[in-house]
Amino acid sequence: QLRLAGRHHRLLNLSVSGARAADLIEVQLPRYEAFMAAWGTPQLTIVAIGANDSFRSVNVSALRSRLTHIAERLPQGSVMALLPVAGPAAVARLANRTVRELCELHGMTPADINRHAHVRRNRLASDGFHPSELGYSEWTIGLAEAVSLIDD
Repeated sequence: QLRLAGRHHRLLNLSVSGARAADLIEVQLPRYEAFMAAWGTPQLTIVAIGANDSFRSVNVSALRSRLTHIAERLPQGSVMALLPVAGPAAVARLANRTVRELCELHGMTPADINRHAHVRRNRLASDGFHPSELGYSEWTIGLAEAVSLIDD
């Protein structure tokens, strides 16, 4: 269970480590839609996808298309995280523009996981790719701020 705004909520986590946007479309979204068919639309949906795409590919057009497909299938009021911006992150910056536009278009809230990442030092784990504990704490702050924007 998750305690949010003084209330308890059931939590369904469909996250898959290493997943890309195409994986979410092919595997996680069908599971999510089956859940909605059985239990109804959840009070809160949070999606964070695209980081692995942005670091492993420069195909911005394909990533934007997949993000659009995902946003179109999410309920209004969902939260969609921006992609992490680290180093020469042109793909992430372009994708983040798309995420903001999609959130505006579909009545969703963007979660700015980069807003508190003023200094990049110590934000990455020893593998130089994944966020460190500090990096994930910044993601958590960005997600929490986005949730509080829609929880009022």
